[in-house]
Amino acid sequence: MRLAIISGGSKGLGACLCEQYLERGFEIVEFSRSAPQAYSVAVDLSKAEQAGEIIGETLKPIAKKEWQEIVVVSNAGTLAPIGPASKKHRNSVITNLNVNLVSGIVFMSEVLVHV
Repeated sequence: MRLAIISGGSKGLGACLCEQYLERGFEIVEFSRSAPQAYSVAVDLSKAEQAGEIIGETLKPIAKKEWQEIVVVSNAGTLAPIGPASKKHRNSVITNLNVNLVSGIVFMSEVLVHV
């Protein structure tokens, strides 16, 4: 049994990665806001603390299985807001950092703890 754990797999590169791993016989667990697939888990990565709890709870039962191979891809990210941070509202900048930096660390930490 092979497993791919992917954040930000609802569209773009992440969705293509999910499709490629599915075609190669991997079981997929994908984390994103929209969670469009049966293998997707809805999580708002701009709220890192809540995201960590959801990711951890999702991975607990998965960790009990024996896997031949596990692939982890931290792909979630956002471009908004574009432009100098000094000209953007601080909440937009904080959201950007939470999605692009903090949640990536939380995602990988939860994977390492549980899988």
